[in-house]
Amino acid sequence: MNITTPSPYLPPNNLYVPTESAQRDNRRAELIPQVQQATPQEKQQAATQERQEGARQAIQESSTSTREAREPPAAQTTSRSNPDGRSSQQGQERGSQEDERRDLAQEKLLRQLQQRDKEVREHEQAHQRQGGSYASTPNYDMTRGPDGASYATGGSVRIDTSAVIGDLEATIAKMQQVQRAALAPISPSSQDLAVASKAARVEQQAREEHQQRNILQLSGGALDSYLQQRGAIIAGHYRRSALPQSANELAQA
Repeated sequence: MNITTPSPYLPPNNLYVPTESAQRDNRRAELIPQVQQATPQEKQQAATQERQEGARQAIQESSTSTREAREPPAAQTTSRSNPDGRSSQQGQERGSQEDERRDLAQEKLLRQLQQRDKEVREHEQAHQRQGGSYASTPNYDMTRGPDGASYATGGSVRIDTSAVIGDLEATIAKMQQVQRAALAPISPSSQDLAVASKAARVEQQAREEHQQRNILQLSGGALDSYLQQRGAIIAGHYRRSALPQSANELAQA
């Protein structure tokens, strides 16, 4: 009779599980390349390359910032200054307003020049009309207006204020006419008033001289008449003394 002896039950050996895991980890670790340590020469070359690369980047950044500072982007400037074309339209409106103001100023200046030209010509022509032969033709100071024409903005007329030599009555008449010429304009200037004042002084001097001469003439005529009468009386006495007298006349004498 064969007797089969059963094998004893042995529980699984869990003590070797970590060993298997360790073996798997070792196999995986073999796939990771080992880092080799660089030599001092290689380290120095790497540091030099890093410094050179840093210097190149710094130079590029500096040149880029310089170009941006010198040349601002045209597209960006345009987009800020001309959004949707409104800035251009505003510039045109401002230009139109400036042109309108300039035109109004020129029109105002032109009216002023025209008015001044009229006043100056009337003023000087009044001097000339009243001055007659003693006044010169008007001399005008001209100014060019915005329309290209010339306008009188000043003027003068020379008037002779000298006395007539040897004729006091003519001097008096002349100075009266000079005064009328100087004061002829509606608004005489200070120079016009000065000319009229000078003519009045010359006229007054001529009048005084003329009056003194008349007095002398009158007094001289009366003296001549008195002397003539006195001479006639004396001559009569001489004539009577030369004639023979009668006894009666002598007695009476």
